[in-house]
Amino acid sequence: RPPRSTLFPYTTLFRSPTNLSVSQWAFLLRVMHEVGIFKPQQQMDLFRAFGKILSTKRVSRISIDSLQSKYYNVEESTRNAIQEKIHQMLEAVRQPW
Repeated sequence: RPPRSTLFPYTTLFRSPTNLSVSQWAFLLRVMHEVGIFKPQQQMDLFRAFGKILSTKRVSRISIDSLQSKYYNVEESTRNAIQEKIHQMLEAVRQPW
């Protein structure tokens, strides 16, 4: 049995559907890792943890290999889509709550 992820110990309970593609998730994870939001001992821990909890409109189970491949090979369209999502998040943060 593989070791449980230290990032999300209860990942087998729920797989969250999302509006991002696998490529977009991989790049967003890379950005969050590079700015220090996640500090896994190994990057593979990120792929394992998020692969267990995420799904997309097209993919119900995201493979670790797919996340890893797309983490390192980023297309310009993916970069642009995540830049827009981050912009939308910043706008939401600026709104009064």
